[in-house]
Amino acid sequence: MEIDVLVKLSEEKTVKVCSALKKRTAFDGMNSSLTMLIDFIDAFSRKIDFYGEYNEVKRQKDTKELSNQFELIDKNAMKEGAWWKFILEQTENGIL
Repeated sequence: MEIDVLVKLSEEKTVKVCSALKKRTAFDGMNSSLTMLIDFIDAFSRKIDFYGEYNEVKRQKDTKELSNQFELIDKNAMKEGAWWKFILEQTENGIL
């Protein structure tokens, strides 16, 4: 029987995670574990504001800080070709 799990990131944000995903130990190309993935999503959503006024200097500074933070937390997530590395590069370049 599959049961969905709700993970509360903050007062405003809750993520629904399928219990089958929760059992996985690695998220290929993303993170080493579900916990790491949720931590990265939380950190990214707190740091990057897609809806407010966002200038190029701040965007580049914020993505560099996240990149350094992510590298320390989960090196696999920041390997060349990894999903988070791609997302941060696109964010830094203003594509996202």
